[in-house]
Amino acid sequence: MQLKPIAAIAVLLLALASLLVAGCTTNTTSTPTPTAKANVTEALAAKYEEENYTVTKAFSRQTDGTYIGVVRENDSSTPTNVTFLTFNSESDAQSNRATLASDYRSEGYDLFQTNNDVTVSKSVGVCRELVIIDVVELSGIGWGVTTESAIYCDGT
Repeated sequence: MQLKPIAAIAVLLLALASLLVAGCTTNTTSTPTPTAKANVTEALAAKYEEENYTVTKAFSRQTDGTYIGVVRENDSSTPTNVTFLTFNSESDAQSNRATLASDYRSEGYDLFQTNNDVTVSKSVGVCRELVIIDVVELSGIGWGVTTESAIYCDGT
């Protein structure tokens, strides 16, 4: 008859041990889910719409990590091709803008620099290509460089 109390104690200890183990292996704290970054294509569309442009070809991510799209100022018929590339910091974006400006200059483009952006232009037959290279900060995305390219001919 003394075996019953020992067996009961053993069963209770076994049940307690299994509860303790189960409690230790179950994560009872909640880990916050990281906030997803805003969608780059949506942020780009919003940026241009706020600046009175119509997106005529939706922005899409390319295999090289750039985003491309086509916009048109609401009072113009000239399409503007836009390329956007994200960077980790404003200084990285500014460095890329300087490199792009140098590359265009080496290709024979005239260079005009302001505090906020770099504009390059080059004659293309009877037309002129105008490229604006700008460092921008997209809300929820971070820093990037936009390259906006359009060709203007007499009368447009």
